[in-house]
Amino acid sequence: MPTNSAIASTPKKEQLSPVAQAIALFADNAQHFTKSETALANFIAAHFDEFMHMTILDLATATELSEITISRFCKKLGLAGVHALKISLAYLRPHEPNQSPVLAATPQATNASPAALLGAQLGAKQRAFEPEDSTEHICSEVFATISAGLQQTLQLIDYAQIDRAAQLIKPGARLLFFGYGNSAVVCHDLGTRLARFGLSCEIISDLHQQITVASVCGPETVILVVSYSGSSLHLDEVLRLARARGAKVILFTSYPNSAVAQQADVVLIGVCPELNNNTEAATSRLIYMAIADVLYYRLTLLYGEHYQDNLKAMRAALALLKS
Repeated sequence: MPTNSAIASTPKKEQLSPVAQAIALFADNAQHFTKSETALANFIAAHFDEFMHMTILDLATATELSEITISRFCKKLGLAGVHALKISLAYLRPHEPNQSPVLAATPQATNASPAALLGAQLGAKQRAFEPEDSTEHICSEVFATISAGLQQTLQLIDYAQIDRAAQLIKPGARLLFFGYGNSAVVCHDLGTRLARFGLSCEIISDLHQQITVASVCGPETVILVVSYSGSSLHLDEVLRLARARGAKVILFTSYPNSAVAQQADVVLIGVCPELNNNTEAATSRLIYMAIADVLYYRLTLLYGEHYQDNLKAMRAALALLKS
C-alpha cells in the first residue's frame, strides 16, 4: 500500500478547463488525453475564435506543441486533422447545464444551431435596427452580416461533402428541389442553373406535391433540399419516403442535427447570422446561394464538355429573343 508521502509525490493529471469540459467532443475523450493533449484542448477552448483561423503550423507555434502531437490529438477524436476538427466543433452543443462561455455567446444560445453559435463567436453578432437608424447604418450592418456569414462559412465548408454532392448529380439524373419561403428562392436559382446540364429539374414548394413525387420516385432521383432550420413540418417524413425508394438527398442547412438532416446523404452547412429585425433568415439565402455556386462550378468542371455543348445551344436559342 503506498505511503502518504508517495501519494503526495504522484503528479496530478492535467485537467480540462471548465470551458473545454463543456465541449462534448473533448469531455467524452478526456480520459484518453495525454498532458499535452489536455493542454491543447484547453487552448482551443480558451482561444476559440483564433483557433478557427489557424493552420496546424500556427497552432503548433501558439501551443509550443509539435504538429505530430496535434495530428495525434485529432486522430484520437476520430478526425482526419485540424480542418476536420474545426468542422466538427460546429456540429456540437455544450454539455448542460454548464454551458461553455465560448459557445453561449449569443442570445437564446440553448435553442440556436451550432453553426449559428459559431457564427456569433467569430464576430457576426446579432444586430437590431431602431427607427432612428440612418440608411447608411443599416447598409453597413446588412453588408457586414452577409460578409461575416460568407467568411465564416468559408472557414468551415466541407470540401468533401461538396465533391460528394457533385458526384450524386450525374447526367440523366432527375433533380427535385424542395424548399419553402426564402428557401424556395434558393431552389429556383439552383434549379434554373442546373437545367443547363440537360438535367430534369423540378422545383416543388407544395407539401402535397412533394409527398406525391417522393412516393413514386426512383434511384435515379436526387432531391436538393434547402431548409435553414431543418424542422419544416413533415419534410423529414417526405424525405424518408423518397429514400425508401432509393432517392439521394442533398441538404443545405444551418442545423446539422435536425430531423431533416438525419435523412440527408450530404449535408452542406452555412453559417448564417441574422439581423434581429429579420424573421425570414434572409442572410441564409445568400450564404446558401454561394455554396450552390461552388457546387455549380464543381459540376461544370466534372462534366465540362457536355456542359459547354449545352451552353452553346442555350445561348444560340436565347439569341433569337434579342432584338
